[in-house]
Formats: sequence, C-alpha cells, structure tokens
Amino acid sequence: MTRTIAALATLVGGALGAASAAVPVADTDVFWHLATARETLANGLVRADAFSWTARGAPVATDQWLGQLLLYAAYSAGSWIGVLGLRAVAVAVLVGCIAAAALARRPSAPLASIAIAVPSIVLSRSIWVERPELLGAALFAALVLLLQLPGRAPLLLAAPLLVVWANVHGSFALGSGLVLLVSAHGILADRPRRRAYAAAAAAALLSFVLTPAGIGTLAAPGVHLADPPREIQEWALPDPTTAAGALWAAVLALVVLAASLSHRTRTRDVLIVVPVAVLSLLAVRHMPLFAIAATPYLAEHLPVALRAIGARLGVAGREVER
Repeated sequence: MTRTIAALATLVGGALGAASAAVPVADTDVFWHLATARETLANGLVRADAFSWTARGAPVATDQWLGQLLLYAAYSAGSWIGVLGLRAVAVAVLVGCIAAAALARRPSAPLASIAIAVPSIVLSRSIWVERPELLGAALFAALVLLLQLPGRAPLLLAAPLLVVWANVHGSFALGSGLVLLVSAHGILADRPRRRAYAAAAAAALLSFVLTPAGIGTLAAPGVHLADPPREIQEWALPDPTTAAGALWAAVLALVVLAASLSHRTRTRDVLIVVPVAVLSLLAVRHMPLFAIAATPYLAEHLPVALRAIGARLGVAGREVER
C-alpha cells in the first residue's frame, strides 16, 4: 500500500473517527458488557447469566470476552471519555480500512474511489456503537483490506488478526470462512504464494478453537444464523423501503450491474462478495458487512461499467439520429 493511499485513508478515517466522538454514549448494551468484563476480571470468564432475574444461571456465550475487556479497560482508564475514545479509534480504523481497500483497487482515481466507498461508510454508521460488534466490524474491514493487497505479508498478517478477532466478537466466523475460501483457491491457483495461503488457512482453522470455549465459540454465531431473533430490530430482514435498506439494495444492484458489464471479475472477488451478499439477505445487521466487502470490487469495476453504459447510450443515440 503506497504512502498516498495510507495518508488518504488515515485522513478520512481519522476525520470521521474524531467526528464520532461528538456523539454521546447511547447503547444500552454497554452496561452489560462492562459488568461482564468486571466479573471476568474478578472471578474468571462469565459462563452463566448473572445479571437478569428471568434467566439467571442460564449459559451465556464467551465469544466477546476480549472485546468486553477492551471496553472495560477504556472505561477504567477514562470513564465514559475512555469509552468514547475507544469507539472513535475503532470507527477510524473501520472507515480508514474501507477507504484504503477502495483506493488499493483504483489508486489512479482517489476521489472516485473515496466516493464509491461512501455508501459502505454510511451503512456502517449503524454499528458505530459501544459494543464488541464495532471492534469486530473494524477487524472485518481490515481483513477485506488485507485480501486486496499483493504479496505474502498481507496473508501472513491475516493469521494473527483472525485469532485475535475470534476472542473479540463472534463475527470472526465470517472472516475465517472467507479466508478459507480464498486460501483454498490461492493454494490451487497461486503457486508462488502457496505457503502464505496455507498459513492463512491454518490460522482460520485455529481461530475456531483458540478461544476459551474452543469450538463452542461457533455456537453463538451458529444459533443466530440458523434462528435469528427476529423480534430484535437489528435481526429483522432487510427492508428496501427504509433509508438503510434502500442504500443496501442500491449497493447490491451496483454489484450486479458491474458484474454483468465486466469481463475481468476475479475469482477472489466472487469468493469474498457473494457469500457476504447472501448473508446480508438474512438480517439488517449484516447489511454494512456486505457493503464493506463489495466496496473494493465496485471501486475497480463500477467506473468501467458506467463507461460501458455511456458508450452504449452514445451508440444508440447516434443510431436514432440516423
């Protein structure tokens, strides 16, 4: 990644991260996350509900323990200002990685690349909250960026990212699944980087077990995927009649448009974009993840598709004049 791309991405991410700090803490789940982290430090991992009277003693997932500890560390260091600071840093990383992934695919047109990244940045606004979910989204955006970069180093960096992410938030399962798909293809088609792909694939597999719950870490994302709690707003089906739903649908339509008019779609793009697109059909909370995954592809292919449409319209116009 060139210095120019890094500088632009840092500028965009830093500006929006700083702006997000002006929004006060408002997510009600933050109190539960902080209390769980406090209990974890005092008595070990919280494996049973200790805070409600309706389900006290019921088993709870431990897939967010590290994310909760990070929130509690921020709160201990600076009270709610500390929590806002951590949130601002996470937003900066999230937005910066989205912008960098777009710029990496089309560095010759930085303004156009940033413009194409805007829809995913806007959609991600719904997860700029004081939860491990935000940290997981930032790590997802970082993974998408790494998968756009050439060389072995990005693949090797993906390995520790996945292992850390597995202890931060359950969304790691999506990232590990994508890395397994990309690595399987890379091992077969990219001989010079075969070992790097193998290392990334090994890390993806290890991420499923290198957590306090072991393979049980997949229980929480598995249950939510198989039986989403539709009574919770963020788990409702996407609704294109809402502002966020319309933007998500527009990104989906642009991906289809770009794919139909492009003859150079890489297999890696298919392996990344299609699974996340399918996932986004299942719940509102997955819509930003699809936009993040699709942004690099759109940055490279959408301008080509628009030029193709313009050329066809121009030909059609000249034929009408004749």
